[in-house]
Amino acid sequence: MNAVGWRCFQSSLSRARSKTQPDNCRKPCTKMYSPVCGNDGKTYDNKCELENAKCNKRLLEVVHNGKYSNCNQICTMEHDPVCGSDGKTYGNKCMFESAKCENQLLKIVSYGECKDNCKKPCNKRYFPVCGSDDKTYGNKCELENVICDEPWLRFGHFGKCRGITCVPGTSWKEDCNTCNCFDGIKACTLKGCPQYWDRKI
Repeated sequence: MNAVGWRCFQSSLSRARSKTQPDNCRKPCTKMYSPVCGNDGKTYDNKCELENAKCNKRLLEVVHNGKYSNCNQICTMEHDPVCGSDGKTYGNKCMFESAKCENQLLKIVSYGECKDNCKKPCNKRYFPVCGSDDKTYGNKCELENVICDEPWLRFGHFGKCRGITCVPGTSWKEDCNTCNCFDGIKACTLKGCPQYWDRKI
């Protein structure tokens, strides 16, 4: 039964005459891995494998070269949040998968909303910065991590602190904090915490 002119339909048993398909719908394929994505949402090792699968699924077509991805799926508004490795909360896993199309390195770190985690890992490169507390930090990242715990603290300038002193008996405002100078040492109230003096600056 090698007559030319058979076409595949829903199964290999139901064939109809055609001028384009051979008698045997399935053909031998190479082992070469060159993935294609079918409109059935499956990845086939190569176009030949998809064509063989088409014998059973006559509406099967190549959507694109490469593996199947969730990039074009439509997501529901179901609230089932997941936290991504980028620190963002996604409404559900489908929305996360859509974002992953833009950033292949993205991973789910937890189910549920992301915790507000201000601190981040810092490198050990020494590039000193001075905080508004007149303390020198190893680099700007280290200062920013301290600011997570002490939000009143601000970036002062790049480089080591210069040990600024103040004139004893003077006072001034910094944002909504009141600062005073005692024996050449600056001390400020914490924002929202009057009467609580900052450590020696």
